[in-house]
Amino acid sequence: MNSIFLKSINDRLIVNLTFRTVKGGVIRRRCIPYNLGPHKRFKDKSQRYHLLVLKGPENSHPVFLLPKQILKIEITDVHFNPISYKAWKPNWFSNNLWNVA
Repeated sequence: MNSIFLKSINDRLIVNLTFRTVKGGVIRRRCIPYNLGPHKRFKDKSQRYHLLVLKGPENSHPVFLLPKQILKIEITDVHFNPISYKAWKPNWFSNNLWNVA
């Protein structure tokens, strides 16, 4: 799963993601992948998939998912421009894969 996710970041391709929520529901969303690693919001420092959900009940919003929550990642053929979505100062774990200033 990591290799598919990292490929989607490297190739700047949107993914269709199917994942399990904390409450056990299953959700499918179209997302921008942007990082793989721990997130400062969580104390446990577990590796997480960092994505931006493009359209959902809350419009666009970030999600930080544990590997056990990911059910399926499908790479689409739709490219994205990171600069169009990056609204924060990046501190990438994935070797600065977007290579944006």
